[in-house]
Amino acid sequence: MLRTAEEMAREVEYYVAAVVQDARSKGVGWGSVADAANVSRTTARTTRAESKVRRQLERLAADRAERRPRAAGPHAEGLSPEQGKALSKASERASAKLASALLYLHQASGLTIKCVAQHTSLSPSQVSRLLSGERTPAWSVLCTLVRLCGGDPADLRVLFENAHGLVPLTRHAVPDAAERQLAALQGLYLAAGRPEYGQVCHASHGVLTTQDIRDILEGQMVPTWEATSALVSALDAWPADIRPLWEAVHYAFLVCRDPVPHESAVPRPDGG
Repeated sequence: MLRTAEEMAREVEYYVAAVVQDARSKGVGWGSVADAANVSRTTARTTRAESKVRRQLERLAADRAERRPRAAGPHAEGLSPEQGKALSKASERASAKLASALLYLHQASGLTIKCVAQHTSLSPSQVSRLLSGERTPAWSVLCTLVRLCGGDPADLRVLFENAHGLVPLTRHAVPDAAERQLAALQGLYLAAGRPEYGQVCHASHGVLTTQDIRDILEGQMVPTWEATSALVSALDAWPADIRPLWEAVHYAFLVCRDPVPHESAVPRPDGG
């Protein structure tokens, strides 16, 4: 009930901000605004300045985007209840890893939550919810947070898509498929707190060498499934969540090596 009351109070604050902005855009003076709000003209100017109102409305848009129900991804149609449940679990795991990556970047940046809020038009409580994983950010908000903390949003693109149940509708060429797999692995590495390669090697139980790990995470090697699975497990993640990306790489590679023949090139029974 208290949380509901807090949300209602926030919505009222946003509504007042929007009303003031609308009034000011129509030429209403600060005196009239102050009289309607039952405050002094100085208070009205200070608390309802255009820049503050704009930030409040931006926060409203971001907050509503975070609370918006996740749309089912294009691969969710026609799934059995078991497959749907597995997809939901995978999205939850991706969301948790995304939050871990954000938290690591924030801690490594040395910025306070208040400082992050001031630079992103988010409230401190919103920032806290994003870092704790209570809310999953919209892509634009995620990019702003990651860049502010010195990271690269591309490293978290696949985790973001998986967290929202999004999957590409089409197959990718080899370079693009490999890039997506690499981004997923780099995102998991970031979520794990960028451990030393020696730690990852030890956690892989000897399957990977430190050189293997370096080559994989730096995009110098497209790993086998055994190596991919070992790396994902060593980063405390689920190999099954990465399997579709690995298969997409090898599917693209096989098509490239042995493309489907064009219809005109297939011999007809009549010899034409």
